[in-house]
Amino acid sequence: MQQLLEQLAPFTTHVLLGQSAIIATLIVVLASMVGRIKRIEASRSTLLRGVTGENLEEIVDRHLREQVRLEGKVDQIDQRTSVIEKKMARTKRHMGIVRYDAFTDVGGQQSFALALLDDNGEGAILNGVVGRSDVRIFCKPLQKGESDRTLSEEEQKALALAVRGR
Repeated sequence: MQQLLEQLAPFTTHVLLGQSAIIATLIVVLASMVGRIKRIEASRSTLLRGVTGENLEEIVDRHLREQVRLEGKVDQIDQRTSVIEKKMARTKRHMGIVRYDAFTDVGGQQSFALALLDDNGEGAILNGVVGRSDVRIFCKPLQKGESDRTLSEEEQKALALAVRGR
């Protein structure tokens, strides 16, 4: 062992210089790491504290509660929309109207045939016949877009317009 130490003795200065360089490098790296850790800690502290001083956990909790509340509202709206869509299918919202002169001595196309249908073709045709001294209104039921009664030419045109609008 003594012999090994004697052989390494001339290199002691080089070994000490190498160790000093390694230690100096480690001190620089350590200082850099400490600076990074301080910056990360400051960012984390701001994040956890929030911009307005709130805790991040409180902010996330509030947002989750708001999301649950909004999901409940969306479910309610979906249910209401479903009910409205079912009702809309039965509303008489498809219309066709034809104006005409029922009599040659009464002009101005005062008479009319009005077809009103829902999405299933259920509804009615109203026919208003205007004479010189009176007005008569007739109503014919419609099922599946057809009537069990004979339709006039004007009523057929009004029905075709309403069906086309469907």
